[in-house]
Amino acid sequence: TIDIKVADTIGKVLCISEEDGQIIFEKICSILKKMVIGVSINFDRVCIISTLFLNTAIGKLYKSFDEDDIRALVEIQALSREDKELLKSVVDNAKRYFSPKSN
Repeated sequence: TIDIKVADTIGKVLCISEEDGQIIFEKICSILKKMVIGVSINFDRVCIISTLFLNTAIGKLYKSFDEDDIRALVEIQALSREDKELLKSVVDNAKRYFSPKSN
């Protein structure tokens, strides 16, 4: 498993912009495209996470990858309970939006 430390990768503890989400998304994609090794997304030291950031960093994965592959290969670490709920909402919306029925 490859560990992506979000705060170190984007150079800040505020995960709020689409641009920063895109940086994380591209790192995740480059790993997942190999379909050999998993990725751990570590939010340690992150103070604030926005829906926009999560939609870009995590939600867009559902456009490019199968849900089963994401579940098997992506692990999320160090999120508060509130941020886990936010992530769940983002993932649920992404699955609906990117489902074959909606395209």
